[in-house]
Amino acid sequence: MASVPITDMAGIRQQLNAMGIGNERIGFDKNSGYVTIDGQAAIRPAKVEAGVSYATPADIRNQLNQFNFNQQLANLQRQTQNYGQQLQNIEQQFLQPQQQTNPYDQQVQSLLQQIQQMTMNQQPIDPYSTPQWAAAQAQAQRGAQQAIRGAQESLGGSGLARSSLVTDRAQNIQNQANEYLQTQVVPQIVQQIQAERQQQLSGLYNLLGALSGQQALADERARAERNQLADMLDYLSGRETQQREYAYRTIRDAVEDMRYDERMAYQRERDRIEDERDKRNFDEDVRRFGLQYALQQQQERRLAANAAADQALARARFEYQKERDRIEDERYERERLAKQQPGLSDEDLRLEASEMIAAIRSGQLTPAQALQQINDDEAVGIYSASNANFLRDQLARVAPTTPATTNNTQSQSVPVDKSDKEIEAEARRLGYPTLDYRSWYKSPNGRAAGIDFATWQRLYGPRIG
Repeated sequence: MASVPITDMAGIRQQLNAMGIGNERIGFDKNSGYVTIDGQAAIRPAKVEAGVSYATPADIRNQLNQFNFNQQLANLQRQTQNYGQQLQNIEQQFLQPQQQTNPYDQQVQSLLQQIQQMTMNQQPIDPYSTPQWAAAQAQAQRGAQQAIRGAQESLGGSGLARSSLVTDRAQNIQNQANEYLQTQVVPQIVQQIQAERQQQLSGLYNLLGALSGQQALADERARAERNQLADMLDYLSGRETQQREYAYRTIRDAVEDMRYDERMAYQRERDRIEDERDKRNFDEDVRRFGLQYALQQQQERRLAANAAADQALARARFEYQKERDRIEDERYERERLAKQQPGLSDEDLRLEASEMIAAIRSGQLTPAQALQQINDDEAVGIYSASNANFLRDQLARVAPTTPATTNNTQSQSVPVDKSDKEIEAEARRLGYPTLDYRSWYKSPNGRAAGIDFATWQRLYGPRIG
């Protein structure tokens, strides 16, 4: 580095303080030789003397602008990556949910099988094998025996104990007891068993109703969670898109600011050189023609320079405003045309994106094939421009380096070399940023790969320089 007189420099800390940066944020890294801000290398001094770092004010300003730009760019990238990671996590949950079985499904299935077995495979009722029948039969037998003994005792007192009357009486009593069992006890046992079976079946049906309600509630909760994931996916997708657009605009503005500072620094240097030249001319005029003539010539030169500067400034402002108006008109026209195009509903579009991503991850579709399909469907009117852009954004998240051809008019099948001026003129005609368009035109992943400018810009982001 060429030696710069200390008198042309300023203390870096003092300059940073004047710019609103406190001493607590300023440091010095002996290893790298940089003045640091918040622990990050910021400004490389031209000289360090007596523990004080020096650089020219212009160099301090330029390096600080570059440092602020780098910090801002890093913050925007972190924020965009944060939204992208959140979106990817929600997307994975939405497209590949964990296999969660409803905890009531098995219980409901088992209960249905139990009810089906009870209703379809009921065994005939056998009252004679029940404890109730055995008890009633024993009781009836005891009663018959007591009645027979009573008849025997009664007839025995009459001298007929051994007559056929006793036998007939005993048989009648036994027949009556058997008849009672068949006509009274057996129907009661059958009725009781039928009631017990019906009560058991009713209890199972009541339990089935309760479990089915819990099963439906669990299913509804699962659907609500999935809908919540879908809403979160929409929100994060929108936030990520907004963040990318904001980052792009911010970076473009920062680059323009840096270029403006560079132009101003260049202009100040030219003014300084012009002032030195003017001073030399003035001194020469004084020496040759006298002070009055020199003052007159100096005044005329200044008036001419000021007039030229005013004209250049007015022309630059006019061209700048004209370019902004043209870009705004182009943007408005593209949005108007996009709104008039047919397309899918939001729900169908989300489903389309989900199916596309699932097909890519399952190997049924390559990213290049997916991008080609999007472009083809847009060309025939199945997708609107906004639909196609949304699907391309989704594709860029799962395959950020998709090398596919498109049908966009910006893609050129036959490479044609153009100068930078011709490329920039074409970019202005199409309403695109000149630097990005030039990068796309020359990039092996852009025009040469058959990718249109809009897709390239979404896939690879803004290119600075």
